[in-house]
Amino acid sequence: MKFNRLICLILVMFIGGTAAAQDVHFSQFYNAPLLLNPALTGKINGTFRAGVIYRNQWFGAINGRTTFSTPMASFDAPIRLKNGDAFGVGGYVINDRSSGGLLSRIQVVVSGAYHKGFGSDNNHSLSLGFQAGFNQRKVDRAGMNFSTMLAADGFSFDPSLPSMENFGQNTNNFDVNTGLAWSSKVSDNFYFSLGVSAFNLITPYNTFNNNEEDNMRRITGTASLDIRLSKKFSLMPSVIYQNQAKAQETNVGLAGAIDFSKDFILFAGAYYRLNDAIIPYLGADYKGFRLGMSYDINASSLNRIENKKNVGAVELSLMYVGRYIPLPDVNPALYCPRF
Repeated sequence: MKFNRLICLILVMFIGGTAAAQDVHFSQFYNAPLLLNPALTGKINGTFRAGVIYRNQWFGAINGRTTFSTPMASFDAPIRLKNGDAFGVGGYVINDRSSGGLLSRIQVVVSGAYHKGFGSDNNHSLSLGFQAGFNQRKVDRAGMNFSTMLAADGFSFDPSLPSMENFGQNTNNFDVNTGLAWSSKVSDNFYFSLGVSAFNLITPYNTFNNNEEDNMRRITGTASLDIRLSKKFSLMPSVIYQNQAKAQETNVGLAGAIDFSKDFILFAGAYYRLNDAIIPYLGADYKGFRLGMSYDINASSLNRIENKKNVGAVELSLMYVGRYIPLPDVNPALYCPRF
């Protein structure tokens, strides 16, 4: 019962505009690169990259509803230049849904980046990216009950009664994001990457009533290493930090990769989102396809809530890097970071 009241309170805060809206985030941030940093657009050693990722959080916590669900689809590709530099173009679509769709948000974003190579072999690169997007938030008032709809018995709701609430059903806005990334192939056995990005640069209004609330700026920083210990085994430590309004998130982790062949790589690791969740991860690459699975094991104060068995989150991702067009006979500056 306490848990249900908590979710209802969160939903009311979103609808009433009393809290600034928070951006979507995935535990498998490494499998949603365009959402992580616009500068990663087209940063692949291939012809194109297409991916989907799905997150389902606190499933069935309220009357069997899918409490929070977020699917995302993305596509990007590099346009290579003869000097080893490249343009990256792409975009993504997100549909974030709360309480079985009572509150939803759709984002359609186009993304571009320029990748400049450095060094005699272009084994270092500096990338600058920009994004522009359209956002729509919608609330399904027909599926909601309010205190003014209580029937005479005081225990049931009568949907024919007026809600007496004065807020709109949708809000639309546009936004701009940017990012900067540096990656280096120091040797055949050691890579590193650093990145910083800023989202919601124009802080678009994001409210359903007359109290104007901004979608606050989100700052994200990332760092990762890719250390090859042998011909078949690699380690990939990484860290991501995000700050939006008064919310902060730090995620640290370590993954390992085993190269069984040039076509098949197995990944396994674990990440810790500070004061929130432990996230085991399992993935596999096969001929350009990457399948990933993770689960957020709650490690926050929500563990003290009754019926806590549903307060985790499952994520599934599938990505494909195609190599149908022969690459130019130049040293590419497009090492794709593995987090």
